[in-house]
Amino acid sequence: MMQSKLRVLVGLIALSLFACNNPVSNPTSITPGPQTSGLQLGSGLTVYAGMVDQSASGDTYHTGLMVYANGANGWKQLMNSAVTVKDISVDSSGNIAVATPSAVMYLPKGGSWSSSSVGGTVNQVLLQGSNVFAATSVGLTKSAVPSLSFATNSFTDVGGDSNVLSLASYSTSLVFVGTSSGLYSTNGTATPVAVAVSPKPLYSAAINGLLGGTSSAYAATSLGFSSYNGSSWTDVSAAAIGLGTPLCVTFANSPTATVYLGTSLGMALSSNNGSTWPTKNQVNMGTSVTSIAVATAGGDTCIYAATPQGLYVYSYGQQSWSLVFSGFPVNKVVVTVP
Repeated sequence: MMQSKLRVLVGLIALSLFACNNPVSNPTSITPGPQTSGLQLGSGLTVYAGMVDQSASGDTYHTGLMVYANGANGWKQLMNSAVTVKDISVDSSGNIAVATPSAVMYLPKGGSWSSSSVGGTVNQVLLQGSNVFAATSVGLTKSAVPSLSFATNSFTDVGGDSNVLSLASYSTSLVFVGTSSGLYSTNGTATPVAVAVSPKPLYSAAINGLLGGTSSAYAATSLGFSSYNGSSWTDVSAAAIGLGTPLCVTFANSPTATVYLGTSLGMALSSNNGSTWPTKNQVNMGTSVTSIAVATAGGDTCIYAATPQGLYVYSYGQQSWSLVFSGFPVNKVVVTVP
């Protein structure tokens, strides 16, 4: 059932939303299938996958942080610790920060890992300039890198809410912070101030630049999808979207300006800033999508979707889905292009 739905829905997405390299002539030919080796994930890019710890079952490979670099043959384990990676942040220099359930880990390019606990559950991390920010169950905290020390650089809460759920950045000096009370911003030194207040937890916030001197944002929330135009929120309910509870959101300009929404049942796409989410542009995968990345390299654009079943990859050039790490849960996917 899942495969048949993906064949039809993905074909419709490719036909109606995007100018693919080779237009799909027969949507039913698009068939997702498990594939763990020899998969070309894209030329000239690096894919990072945050895995759920499998060491208790004796599997020490499909755990920690996996990386697929520059079209190399196969995946490599970048972190061999028996940990679950909840979130990943990679800066333009190739430095990496990851969130584990109780700590933040940092890997400078060409260096070695360091780790620091933050006193609570870590939800997300964000590398911004010379700092790493951590969204935690006990507040927003930051540390300078490469030496990690969160104790002297902590905010106790954000807008009276100690449970910080999400982080997003704009430029090198502004951090957006999502909590259950709305969207906040900080320059990294001042206490975060409210950008807008929405009565829904912001599980993920993707900032679509600054327009006319005001910020715009997209948010996946417990009740649906929200977009902020600099003065007010516009909400679309989860029921109106019709694909479960939204869990994550991202935005890409290529090949077409599109908002991608990961939900408890799959993935939805919107080509009008999230105002509408047509059923034909939805992929009911029968599993939750906790992270989405979109990247263009080597003349092809790919969608990467992290799920409990593994990492789904859709190539517009190949017009097909593949499933990496079949049967091994992936929490987070990040793709960087030189």
